[in-house]
Amino acid sequence: MGPVPRVFTGLAPRGWPIKGFRVSRQNSMFLATRQIATSNPSLCLNNLKSSKDKTLSPNSVAVLLGNSSMDMALSRANRTLVLIWAQYRAISVHKPEMRIMYYNCYLKYTDVMKQLRQAKRFMLAGIARSVKNYVSVAVHQVNSCNEELMKPPREQSVQVLEANDKLKDLCNNILAICNKLEIEVMN
Repeated sequence: MGPVPRVFTGLAPRGWPIKGFRVSRQNSMFLATRQIATSNPSLCLNNLKSSKDKTLSPNSVAVLLGNSSMDMALSRANRTLVLIWAQYRAISVHKPEMRIMYYNCYLKYTDVMKQLRQAKRFMLAGIARSVKNYVSVAVHQVNSCNEELMKPPREQSVQVLEANDKLKDLCNNILAICNKLEIEVMN
C-alpha cells in the first residue's frame, strides 16, 4: 500500500488511515451529495466553503461541518421552546388536557436544549460519537413531543409540529456528518 493520498475521494481502500484530506469544490460536492446521507446537502456545502484548499483532520471536519448546523439546531430548538411556552400560556385553564400536553412538550424541549448544548461541547472537542449520542437523544425527545401533540385537537399543534420537523432536519444533518466520520475513521 502506498501513502495516504492528499486529496480525499471518499473511497480510500480498507486499512488506509484517513489522517486528513484537502477540501476542494469537487470533494465538497462529493461529501455533501453522495457520501453524507443528509436531507440538506447545501448546508454541508456552505459549511465547507470556508475551508476550501485546506487539509483537515476528521476532528476538524466534525467541528467545521457540524458547528454551523449545531448553532442552527440550538437556535431552532430555542425558538420552538418559546413557541411551545406561548401556546401553553394561550390555552385556557378550562382545557387541562391540552395544557398538560403542551407542558409535557415544554419539559421535553428543555431536555432537548440540554442535550444539544452537551452535543455542541463534544462537537467542539471533535468527538463525533458523543455528538451523535446527545443529538440522538434530542431527536428522540422531539419525536416524543410530536407524539404528544398528535392527540386531538391536532389543528392547534400544526405550528409546533412544523417547527419540530425543521429541528429534526438540522439534527439529521449533524447525525449524518457524525455517521460519515465514524465510517471514515473505522476504514
